[in-house]
Amino acid sequence: MDDSKGEFHMSLKRLGSILAAGSAALLMGISSAASASAAEPDYTEYAHVAGGSPPAAAYCETVYYPNPNVAAGSACFEKYGDVFWVRDRNADGHHVEMRAQMPSTGKKFRCHEGRGSSVGWQKCTGFSGKIPEHDKIFWWLAVYEGSESLNVSTVQEVATT
Repeated sequence: MDDSKGEFHMSLKRLGSILAAGSAALLMGISSAASASAAEPDYTEYAHVAGGSPPAAAYCETVYYPNPNVAAGSACFEKYGDVFWVRDRNADGHHVEMRAQMPSTGKKFRCHEGRGSSVGWQKCTGFSGKIPEHDKIFWWLAVYEGSESLNVSTVQEVATT
Protein backbone atom coordinates (compact mmCIF):
# COMPACT_ATOMS: atom_id res chain seq x y z
CA MET A 1 0.00 0.00 0.00
CA ASP A 2 1.22 3.46 -0.91
CA ASP A 3 1.71 5.59 2.26
CA SER A 4 0.42 8.76 0.55
CA LYS A 5 -2.95 7.08 -0.15
CA GLY A 6 -3.11 5.88 3.45
CA GLU A 7 -2.40 9.39 4.74
CA PHE A 8 -5.04 10.84 2.39
CA HIS A 9 -7.60 8.29 3.60
CA MET A 10 -6.81 9.10 7.24
CA SER A 11 -7.13 12.84 6.51
CA LEU A 12 -10.56 12.30 5.01
CA LYS A 13 -11.57 10.16 7.95
CA ARG A 14 -10.43 12.84 10.43
CA LEU A 15 -12.20 15.55 8.43
CA GLY A 16 -15.42 13.51 8.47
CA SER A 17 -15.17 13.11 12.25
CA ILE A 18 -14.58 16.83 12.73
CA LEU A 19 -17.54 17.75 10.50
CA ALA A 20 -19.82 15.26 12.27
CA ALA A 21 -18.81 16.61 15.69
CA GLY A 22 -19.37 20.20 14.55
CA SER A 23 -22.82 19.40 13.12
CA ALA A 24 -23.81 17.60 16.32
CA ALA A 25 -22.65 20.55 18.44
CA LEU A 26 -24.61 22.98 16.27
CA LEU A 27 -27.79 20.92 16.53
CA MET A 28 -27.34 20.49 20.29
CA GLY A 29 -26.91 24.24 20.62
CA ILE A 30 -30.06 24.92 18.63
CA SER A 31 -31.98 22.30 20.61
CA SER A 32 -30.81 23.96 23.82
CA ALA A 33 -31.81 27.34 22.46
CA ALA A 34 -35.22 25.93 21.53
CA SER A 35 -35.95 24.99 25.10
CA ALA A 36 -34.61 28.19 26.63
CA SER A 37 -37.33 30.80 26.89
CA ALA A 38 -34.82 33.55 27.80
CA ALA A 39 -33.14 33.61 24.35
CA GLU A 40 -34.53 36.73 22.69
CA PRO A 41 -35.14 36.57 18.95
CA ASP A 42 -33.77 39.16 16.54
CA TYR A 43 -37.13 39.35 14.74
CA THR A 44 -40.59 38.79 16.25
CA GLU A 45 -43.90 38.91 14.45
CA TYR A 46 -47.36 38.37 15.89
CA ALA A 47 -49.28 36.09 13.55
CA HIS A 48 -52.38 37.23 11.73
CA VAL A 49 -55.34 35.07 10.77
CA ALA A 50 -54.46 33.18 7.61
CA GLY A 51 -57.93 32.49 6.24
CA GLY A 52 -56.69 29.18 4.85
CA SER A 53 -54.21 26.37 5.35
CA PRO A 54 -50.51 26.02 4.53
CA PRO A 55 -49.74 24.76 1.02
CA ALA A 56 -49.06 21.06 0.51
CA ALA A 57 -45.37 21.82 -0.18
CA ALA A 58 -44.85 23.38 3.28
CA TYR A 59 -42.72 21.61 5.89
CA CYS A 60 -44.81 20.92 8.99
CA GLU A 61 -44.35 19.80 12.60
CA THR A 62 -46.56 19.21 15.66
CA VAL A 63 -45.88 19.83 19.34
CA TYR A 64 -47.61 17.78 22.03
CA TYR A 65 -48.76 18.76 25.52
CA PRO A 66 -49.63 17.66 28.25
CA ASN A 67 -48.81 14.15 27.03
CA PRO A 68 -47.55 12.54 23.81
CA ASN A 69 -51.10 11.89 22.60
CA VAL A 70 -52.45 15.45 22.72
CA ALA A 71 -51.47 17.78 19.87
CA ALA A 72 -51.10 21.26 21.38
CA GLY A 73 -50.14 23.03 18.18
CA SER A 74 -48.87 22.77 14.63
CA ALA A 75 -46.50 24.86 12.56
CA CYS A 76 -45.30 24.88 8.98
CA PHE A 77 -42.50 26.61 7.12
CA GLU A 78 -43.28 27.66 3.57
CA LYS A 79 -39.90 28.21 1.99
CA TYR A 80 -41.22 30.16 -1.01
CA GLY A 81 -41.80 33.53 0.63
CA ASP A 82 -40.44 32.45 4.04
CA VAL A 83 -43.91 32.22 5.58
CA PHE A 84 -44.28 30.80 9.09
CA TRP A 85 -47.64 29.13 9.78
CA VAL A 86 -48.86 28.43 13.34
CA ARG A 87 -51.99 26.85 14.74
CA ASP A 88 -53.08 26.45 18.35
CA ARG A 89 -54.97 23.17 18.52
CA ASN A 90 -56.40 23.37 22.06
CA ALA A 91 -58.54 25.92 23.86
CA ASP A 92 -56.49 25.48 27.04
CA GLY A 93 -55.07 28.95 27.70
CA HIS A 94 -51.64 28.11 26.23
CA HIS A 95 -50.21 29.55 23.04
CA VAL A 96 -47.76 28.24 20.45
CA GLU A 97 -44.74 29.90 18.91
CA MET A 98 -42.69 28.92 15.92
CA ARG A 99 -39.02 29.75 16.37
CA ALA A 100 -36.19 29.56 13.87
CA GLN A 101 -32.48 30.22 13.60
CA MET A 102 -30.14 30.73 10.68
CA PRO A 103 -26.88 28.88 11.44
CA SER A 104 -24.98 31.02 8.90
CA THR A 105 -25.86 34.34 10.56
CA GLY A 106 -27.05 33.32 14.04
CA LYS A 107 -30.22 35.41 13.51
CA LYS A 108 -33.28 34.18 15.45
CA PHE A 109 -36.93 34.49 14.43
CA ARG A 110 -40.18 34.12 16.36
CA CYS A 111 -43.73 33.83 15.05
CA HIS A 112 -46.10 34.27 18.01
CA GLU A 113 -49.62 32.86 17.79
CA GLY A 114 -51.94 34.73 20.11
CA ARG A 115 -55.49 34.56 18.80
CA GLY A 116 -56.36 31.12 20.15
CA SER A 117 -57.48 27.84 18.69
CA SER A 118 -60.84 29.07 17.38
CA VAL A 119 -59.33 31.08 14.48
CA GLY A 120 -57.48 28.14 12.90
CA TRP A 121 -54.26 28.76 11.00
CA GLN A 122 -52.35 31.99 11.53
CA LYS A 123 -49.23 33.13 9.71
CA CYS A 124 -46.25 35.45 9.84
CA THR A 125 -45.29 36.92 6.48
CA GLY A 126 -42.74 39.59 7.42
CA PHE A 127 -39.54 37.53 7.46
CA SER A 128 -38.92 37.20 3.70
CA GLY A 129 -36.54 40.15 3.51
CA LYS A 130 -34.64 38.99 6.59
CA ILE A 131 -33.98 35.31 5.73
CA PRO A 132 -31.07 34.80 3.30
CA GLU A 133 -31.69 32.90 0.09
CA HIS A 134 -29.90 29.64 -0.76
CA ASP A 135 -29.12 28.92 2.88
CA LYS A 136 -30.65 26.71 5.54
CA ILE A 137 -32.88 27.40 8.48
CA PHE A 138 -33.48 25.36 11.62
CA TRP A 139 -36.97 25.74 13.08
CA TRP A 140 -39.14 24.28 15.83
CA LEU A 141 -42.48 24.78 17.54
CA ALA A 142 -43.14 25.20 21.25
CA VAL A 143 -46.21 25.42 23.46
CA TYR A 144 -46.08 28.13 26.14
CA GLU A 145 -47.83 29.22 29.28
CA GLY A 146 -47.00 32.91 29.37
CA SER A 147 -43.23 33.02 28.74
CA GLU A 148 -42.57 29.50 30.06
CA SER A 149 -41.96 26.80 27.46
CA LEU A 150 -43.94 23.66 28.33
CA ASN A 151 -42.81 21.45 25.46
CA VAL A 152 -40.81 21.74 22.24
CA SER A 153 -41.09 19.83 18.95
CA THR A 154 -38.12 18.30 17.18
CA VAL A 155 -35.88 20.73 15.28
CA GLN A 156 -36.40 20.75 11.51
CA GLU A 157 -33.84 21.79 8.90
CA VAL A 158 -35.03 23.28 5.61
CA ALA A 159 -33.11 24.83 2.72
CA THR A 160 -34.25 28.36 1.89
CA THR A 161 -34.95 29.50 -1.66
